[in-house]
Amino acid sequence: MSTSKRILYPFRQIAIRTRCLHRLNPQELMIRQGQ
Repeated sequence: MSTSKRILYPFRQIAIRTRCLHRLNPQELMIRQGQ
């Protein structure tokens, strides 16, 4: 259980970060997806 949590934790933080970026600057996210 602890190992899976350790693996999932960074992914969760990345998802939160991308969500914040999308909210603040959607164009930047679209450019990143294009690359």
